[in-house]
Order: sequence, then structure tokens, then C-alpha cells
Amino acid sequence: MTAKGIMEYPKEFLQSMRSLLETEEEYRDFLKSLGSQKSPGLRINPLKWEKDRDPDSLPFHLTPIPELPWGFLYDPDTRPGKHVLHEAGAYYLQDPDAMRIVPLMEIRPGERVLDLCAAPGGKSTQIAGELQGEGLLVSNEIHRERAKILSSNLERMGTRNCIVCNEEPESLAERFPVYFDKVLCDAPCSGEGMFRKNPEAISEWSPENVERCIARQSEILDRAAKTVRSGGVLVYSTCTFNKRENEEQIEAFLSRHPDFHLEKTLRLFPHRSAGEGHFGAKLVRDGSPAAMPFYAEQRKTLKGTEAEVREAVMKLAPGLSGALDSGKLVLYKEQYCLLPGSAPSIDRLKVLRPGLVLGTMKKDRFEPAHSLALALKPHETSCSISLSGEEGVRFVRGEAISLSSLSNPPENLPKKGFVLMTCGGFSLGFGKLTESRIQNHYPRGLRKEVIC
Repeated sequence: MTAKGIMEYPKEFLQSMRSLLETEEEYRDFLKSLGSQKSPGLRINPLKWEKDRDPDSLPFHLTPIPELPWGFLYDPDTRPGKHVLHEAGAYYLQDPDAMRIVPLMEIRPGERVLDLCAAPGGKSTQIAGELQGEGLLVSNEIHRERAKILSSNLERMGTRNCIVCNEEPESLAERFPVYFDKVLCDAPCSGEGMFRKNPEAISEWSPENVERCIARQSEILDRAAKTVRSGGVLVYSTCTFNKRENEEQIEAFLSRHPDFHLEKTLRLFPHRSAGEGHFGAKLVRDGSPAAMPFYAEQRKTLKGTEAEVREAVMKLAPGLSGALDSGKLVLYKEQYCLLPGSAPSIDRLKVLRPGLVLGTMKKDRFEPAHSLALALKPHETSCSISLSGEEGVRFVRGEAISLSSLSNPPENLPKKGFVLMTCGGFSLGFGKLTESRIQNHYPRGLRKEVIC
């Protein structure tokens, strides 16, 4: 990095990094990395991929990231974020170092997991993939607009077992004491790991802001600790480098919470790794796993409109029969949603997305939600239509599809009703059959120009 480049960074930050890194040579390597370009990361979505499918089937070259089975580097010139399969939730674009935090949690299907500071959703969608549709994920974001982005990303990735909340950490701590098996606190920080990607992060950095972050992190960590069950795991992470927000923050936490112990830490720097840098710490609450409190409402026999909704969903997606039988159907803001059977009551919670949004009843007919389409695999539906890449581009753009122009029309196509539109084996959205064409039900707010 040139002298001019170094001068762009706050001197207090440079002094902190010089004292943090082991040698002067490593410090120079770190400064050099800030001026270099690295390959960005992409994480395959296991909720949508069949086990025998090869990532090489994607239309751009991927380089595997060691020790991350679903993680890859890609050439930014291939623009996977503009591809139609990105809209189908086939993968999530994420910094390679950020991908290494969730593995610290060692999540198992069926567990209860809280992501306390979850937007925009990179780590939450990774957690959802580890849960494999079993158990419960509560993804929370205190800022309303960021919570909407979080909800949208979880929807795109086909997540079925997630409640998206917009709550203060204190509210969740009071609502769910010793409730979760695993808790992630990806805390707001001074963002030193964002300097290369986001120049505004440099101008926003100051010693005073670091102090504010430390105080806020400490408060959030204390709230997060209250939600962890005996024997459970709390993972703390930041995308900043200084010790005060990382190692010293953990030391202070342990002094306040002697019932936790530190099991592992992870330090990633941009001159040593494939990404922008990250810090992670795995904390374990002492004691044997206790019987978990069960806050779910008792399931009831469906009658009236609820029974009609279940029948309509079963007709459209018979593959959801097991989830419908074991889950809990709720009406939330005129939308029928499916919560896992073990999910807590959502009463008095600021909820943006309660589980899987199924759809609405309109004048005695069922209108399926886009969320339902994205959560389905083709074999789970009564009828799906496989679109070519060009047809998928037109569908995401919002165009109707002529039946006569289909490149791969299915056999025994019904004369009317909703069908799942897919591209490359991944669900895109619903279309509605008429005599000669497929009406486009891709949400207007999501329509855009994509490539194939």
C-alpha cells in the first residue's frame, strides 16, 4: 500500500493493528492486503440442493474453500448476484471469513437457535441450512428496515422453520429465558473488517465509536446469555480487529458470567485468509442439558377456513403433508403461516415472518404466497414447469409465458390452477394456468432484470 493509501486510515486504527500483529513484516502484509482485491465468496444453499448435485452444474466457475463444504470463491466478473438462480435461492453471496462463524456453533437438526443481531441474513441463512428444516430458528433484528431485508433473504433461501422478529435483545431475554440450545450474537461493531469493501466505514470509525460499540456489545452479550440453556452454546462474533471489542470483551463477559467458559476463539485477518477478516468466540454454559421449557400452544383440529387452507396447500404441494400434520397453522395479518410444532407463541412479539407463509384466502379461494413457492422442491408439488434459462429470465422480469412456447412442457398439464415454475431444478415462483398461457405471479416488488 502506498503512503497516500495508508494516510486514508485513522492513525489510532493503524497503531492498534501494529500492536496487535506479531511482527512488523506481518503488519506490512496486513496493510498490503487492504489495498488488494480478493475473490468474493458464495455459499451453496443445502435447503434447495439435492445431495447428489454437483456445484459444478452452476454456470460459473467455483473454487472450493477448505473446510467449508458449501463454501466457494468465484470470479466477480461472472456476476452470480445478477443470475436468475440467485433469485431462486440456489446460493447466497457471503464473505468467506463470515462463513466460518456458524460452524463454531456445531448446530444439529432439531435444535432451537437464536440469531440475535441477524440482518442482512448471511449467518441466519447458513444456520437454516444446518438445521435442515428441523427445529426452530428465531432471527432477530432491532432495526425495522434491516429486519425486512433479513426476512426477504430467509424467504429467498426457502427457509421454513424460522420466526423473524424485530425486538430489543432485552425483550427476547425476558421472553425466552434459558430457552435456546445455540445462540449467535454477531454484534454491531466498529467495522474495521469492512474498510476495504466499504470506504464509508473508514470515515465512520473513531475511538469514540469504538467505545460506544464496546458498551453496546457488552449489553447485548448479557441479554444473549440469559437465553442460553444449561449446556448450551453462545457464539460471539464481530467483523472488527481490535482486542477491546474481541478478546477483552470476552474476558469481561466471563468475569460477569462465571457459569460460562470459553471453549474456542477464531481470529481471521485479510492477509491470512480468503476473506475480509472476522473474530469469533465459542462460549459454553456450564451444566448438563436440562429439560427445556415448552412454550408452544397445543395444536388443535383444523376446522372451517383453516381446514380449507390445509386442503388447498395439500392439493398444490402434497409433499408438505408431514409438515402440515406436525406443525401449527396460524393466521397472521391475513396470511396463513405454518410454524413448527415446537414453536413458541408469537403473541405480543414484533414478528415480520412467522414460519412459512403459505398464502391468503380470497373470496373462498386460496392464493399461495411467494414464500411457499420458494420453499418447495419440484418433487413436492402436484405440478411444476421447468423453464429454460431464457424463460426464467422472462419470468423474473414479470412476463407471462405462452404454453405453446415452452421449451420443456410437462406431461398431463392441468387446464387451470397454480403451478410451480422452476429453473435449473430450483423453484422460482408460482404461475397460474389459463387456456393458452401461464399468468405470472412473481411479486411485482421483486421483478428485475437478471441474466442466465
